[in-house]
Amino acid sequence: MILVFTIASGIALATPATRSADWIKDSDYPVTEVIRDVQGSTRTMLTVGLDGTIKNCSIAITSGSKILDDKACLILKKRGHFVPAKDEEGKPIFGSFNSSVNWFMAKGRSAYRSNDTDLILVVKKLPKDVKMPSRVIVMALVDADGRLERCEPMAEHPNAKVLGPTACSQVHERIKFLPLLDNAKPVKSVQAVTVGINEELSSRSDK
Repeated sequence: MILVFTIASGIALATPATRSADWIKDSDYPVTEVIRDVQGSTRTMLTVGLDGTIKNCSIAITSGSKILDDKACLILKKRGHFVPAKDEEGKPIFGSFNSSVNWFMAKGRSAYRSNDTDLILVVKKLPKDVKMPSRVIVMALVDADGRLERCEPMAEHPNAKVLGPTACSQVHERIKFLPLLDNAKPVKSVQAVTVGINEELSSRSDK
């Protein structure tokens, strides 16, 4: 199999069709957890279908409360809607979208945040003009067996051309993909991977 790293092609990630920051409200906080003073962050992975609806919500990292985790998925599946991902030919394909729901008691603190970091890389030296902390979002075309067929950075991302090839190379070496499921059947998909890149401490102290 030939793995392709490119900067621009037909593939595209699933993206929110409406303002995702409005999907979670303070009033969504479960009363039982307010009374118990339970707080935390629910990290989710959403499976987005060909029509842009959320087909599945799985918990990648729990908040520590099943009630908060279940509520996060319930709300996201109800309110979330996406522009579907696209394959090499620009046709709709299943996609993933990683996000976090942060549950906090303070007013205005319950919030939805997308694209938390999935992989951290430490390099000896970052290119000149690249500030720390730096990150790049790559699009991974994954087949129904979980094999990575193509990897490319989002072209509109500020560091795509500079950091994209390194990020894709490390994603290929270090990320084990699971195929997305449609009614329990594995399907080809475009999955998002957010890669954080930092310099070694010794390199920073030399500046």
